[in-house]
Amino acid sequence: MLLPRVALVLAIIALPFCCKAEVIGFPDSVKLALAHNPLMLASRADRRAAKGNINSKRSSFWPVLTLQSSAARSDDPLTVLGYRLAQRNATFADLGLGSYSGSTSINETPSDLNRPGYLNNFDTGIVLTVPLYAGGSRHAHLSAAKAQEAAANDASQRTRMQLIFDVLRSYDGVAAARQLLNATQTARTAAASDLKAAEALYKKGVVIKSDVLTAQANLEEKNAAVEAALAAEADILDDFRSTVGLGARNPSEPGKPVTVPLPSLNLHALQKLALQMNPRIRELRDAVAKKSADRRAAEADYWPRVDLVMRHDWNAESPAFRGPSNTVMAVMTWKLFTFGARSNNVDARTSEWHAAEDRLAAAKIALRQEVASQYRSIRVTSDRSRSALAASRQSTDAARLLFFRYKHGLTPINALLNAQARKNRMLSQAVEAGYKAIMARAVLLLTMGRLDTAWKAATSLATSISGSALSTPDYFDGKS
Repeated sequence: MLLPRVALVLAIIALPFCCKAEVIGFPDSVKLALAHNPLMLASRADRRAAKGNINSKRSSFWPVLTLQSSAARSDDPLTVLGYRLAQRNATFADLGLGSYSGSTSINETPSDLNRPGYLNNFDTGIVLTVPLYAGGSRHAHLSAAKAQEAAANDASQRTRMQLIFDVLRSYDGVAAARQLLNATQTARTAAASDLKAAEALYKKGVVIKSDVLTAQANLEEKNAAVEAALAAEADILDDFRSTVGLGARNPSEPGKPVTVPLPSLNLHALQKLALQMNPRIRELRDAVAKKSADRRAAEADYWPRVDLVMRHDWNAESPAFRGPSNTVMAVMTWKLFTFGARSNNVDARTSEWHAAEDRLAAAKIALRQEVASQYRSIRVTSDRSRSALAASRQSTDAARLLFFRYKHGLTPINALLNAQARKNRMLSQAVEAGYKAIMARAVLLLTMGRLDTAWKAATSLATSISGSALSTPDYFDGKS
């Protein structure tokens, strides 16, 4: 009986360790999200469809082999005679020569020729069509398909970077939420100490009852703040698990928070790089290329189409491979007049091309302004993060000094609670400013089209800052 009890005790002791939540680092979180996110799966399908469209357009340059089969029944004299000839069964009687009796019957109408009766014909043919010339429409359609594939690739890259940004937002958001939770718990502990000190001073007759009531109300307020911080942490943790494709019930958690380094470039260089790499700009360039190709395809409709057709047929009264024949011909199709359909189509495609160019130009202007604004935002958020962290440390020291003064009855409780509130506010602002500084970097990298490569160089941050503030080392070395 002793061994089963020992095994049960060991199993109970080991249970917390075997059920420990898995910690997922940032690179693994990104890989999970890219592998399971539905938007990434949809973008891969779009890319495959665009690739298939290119292959379809390329096939238009190659010959087409077609099998044709038809069955007909007719009593039209000319048609029946043609069937007879195609079936290799025509006789002199089919021409009405059986009714010919000399020169005296030259004006008679032979019934065998004019009323031959019904005849069946089964025509089976193999047709090889070789395209020779189409006015450049095939090349234009292929160019449009290639532009569409490029747009699908750029859209996939944009989706990829947006997903990486969402992972970073929720990944570091969990750390920030826990920093804020730690700050509220520290504030609650301080509020409990304030209440204990107020009660002790009240018993000694140093303070009045209102100090105790004020300290109690302050503690209740801090308890509510802790509950709100716990809910916020749970929300962002669920968001992280959903973003990486694990589901809200999965116990996995993110690892240490990270930041992403920026290239050491000035504002002009960053704008130039963004114009080259931004997926949205590249999509608009692809749209311009596609609209230009569509216009060329519409203009090709003014030119003739020439095909070489080679055909082998079998004709018989019943389904059979008899009566073989061969035909070789060149076919030219040229639309000479279309009541303005072609010109209107060209005008429409030309207008779409110009509209795409205008949208690209407007997007470039907006992108330059956006990069400049984000560039300045990084400076502001980095400075704000450093100042908030310094203010948090100073307010923490000030609150500690006032607490000792209050314990000795040297300062009113309102001054102590105001100092504690300022400390808590500065601590929360430091955490939020650090998180915003990281996100400002990520937003600029997202705009520049570099977030899909920069995430691999993400740097872990230390979270053991005094006062639980989120650290944000300054990687920004550019000069404006």
